[in-house]
Amino acid sequence: MVTRTKFHKDRGMGRLQRAWALVASALVVASLACGRATALATAPARPALPTYTAGLPQVPERYRALYDNLSEALSTWEDRLDAMEDIAGGPTIFGAELLPANGNRGAALLQPSTMAGVRLYLDRLQELGVAGVTIQISDPLLWPDYPQSDEYAAFFAQVADDVRSRGLTLLVETGPAFTGTSFSSISFDWASLSLADYWAGRRVQLERIADEIRPDYLSLGGEPSTEAMLTGFDIDVDEHLDFVRQTAVAVDRSSGVRVGSGSGSWEDPEYARRLAAEPQLDFYSLHIYPLTNGATDYIQRAAEAAGLARAAGKPVVVGEAWLYKATPEELRGRIDYGDVYARDPYSFWQPLDARFVELMVRLTRAWGVEYVSFFWSGFFFDYLDYDETLPGLPLPGLLQRLNREQADSLEAGRISETGRAFRETLGGGP
Repeated sequence: MVTRTKFHKDRGMGRLQRAWALVASALVVASLACGRATALATAPARPALPTYTAGLPQVPERYRALYDNLSEALSTWEDRLDAMEDIAGGPTIFGAELLPANGNRGAALLQPSTMAGVRLYLDRLQELGVAGVTIQISDPLLWPDYPQSDEYAAFFAQVADDVRSRGLTLLVETGPAFTGTSFSSISFDWASLSLADYWAGRRVQLERIADEIRPDYLSLGGEPSTEAMLTGFDIDVDEHLDFVRQTAVAVDRSSGVRVGSGSGSWEDPEYARRLAAEPQLDFYSLHIYPLTNGATDYIQRAAEAAGLARAAGKPVVVGEAWLYKATPEELRGRIDYGDVYARDPYSFWQPLDARFVELMVRLTRAWGVEYVSFFWSGFFFDYLDYDETLPGLPLPGLLQRLNREQADSLEAGRISETGRAFRETLGGGP
């Protein structure tokens, strides 16, 4: 659904903290390896609900109704889990977004200290027990005529090498950068292109990713409606499927890369039906964010999409998932995603975030999903304690405050209650 990163002024931090400050310097919104993981993180059957709530701040009155609404929606699916039977299949690989390497950061990726931040983040994710990571390589970074495209390709290749050297699985997701918004530093005018030019540029970049970066999974797209929103192109289902089909044929898979595509659980179900049945794709990819808009249960829709892919003999990958903090009424009214993400940083959300993470681990295992990645992985390390001045801050200022806290925790090796719940759900220590 979306992506981000951010940051900050130096206040005497250590080298790795400064690297993380650069790593987190721009909000990233994601429309969304040769060498398989050798150790798979698998969820134990029917674990108890997280209990890491002692001492957490009270929910402010302005968020109480939203909190209760989300808690009730989570409870509905937690209750259903008891009656579900797991789909027979191999172990599920659980991973997280490698936010410091997110393509929406643009030129910040090429800073000399960025790889130190990437490696620190990988260290901390592995300490949580992940067996894979996801990165977004945004268009048009690797288009041949884009400035410094070779340098970007070299950066992502280095990230992939580091991921492989750790025995981790790598998913690369793709799609247009969030140009012209506060969520990306990349400058590009999509209106200067015809739709044919746009498809051609995307195809070249995808072929290059397969050839030079060689991930385990390469998603040709994850949120068709977000792609149309960002680029301004009027893209229907048939046009999208034509691009996916032709690109899947063109991509060289000799390195072992598997090629797939997918859609968000909130999008037109026709995408799921068509993509799940597409014979040129090796897997179907889901993004899971909102729980329900009151009329549609988006978790049920995700379950149905996963079922369609399984029926077609196609593995399922969940490329992004996080608890989207909006009420059904707000979703029906098309609340701005920036307003939703401004709610995320506060520590009182930890019990719900922990429950969502555990729910996704248990559900995707029950659905027989092959790989699952949690997007807002920074919250595995820290949050901001709420005070009444914070909602009045512009979003960049709020996130700057958040990143200072997360930088300190990454440096010190601390994790949040959400991170602790995630680690324990994957079978690690408390």
